Amino acid sequence: MRSATITGTLPRADARRQAHARQLQAWALNRYYYQSRIPIKDAAILARSEDPAFRQAWRKRILDHDGDGTKPGGIEKWLRLVEATGLIREQALRCDGILPATRYAVQAYVDFVSTRSHLEAVASSLTELFSRKLITLRMDRLREHYPWLSGGLDYFTGRLTQAPKTPSSRWPGS
Repeated sequence: MRSATITGTLPRADARRQAHARQLQAWALNRYYYQSRIPIKDAAILARSEDPAFRQAWRKRILDHDGDGTKPGGIEKWLRLVEATGLIREQALRCDGILPATRYAVQAYVDFVSTRSHLEAVASSLTELFSRKLITLRMDRLREHYPWLSGGLDYFTGRLTQAPKTPSSRWPGS
């Protein structure tokens, strides 16, 4: 971690703020690992469906995270957040510093959607239906407490437009 970069951008570089910056870096790095596995999880769900309409709608979720070649996806946007905390992109890409518990929990999630019923797998993946207000609050607090991160918050802005306002606006059969 490059704490010197973080320290230099904070208004007061006291020990408490430095600790907060390191905690923010750890959160961004470990959350990156989760974000990087979402398309794998979604592909497992996609592969299990026999419904063409469902598969067509679900494919968008993979593109939302991987990008479509013309604009960045959620993973690239999260990497920008990692960089905004002062870490280097390559550390995240190498998964260097990811906590073992994070690896375990994320793999358990991928395993869950791969082995449980299709309904359970899909239901566990629809958290964005309930996250619009939470994402807005998170962005406000990050801007308030960590103004030097503002350039790395594109991931959250994108999630506000990707998350459907109602289930029927995006999911077949809703």
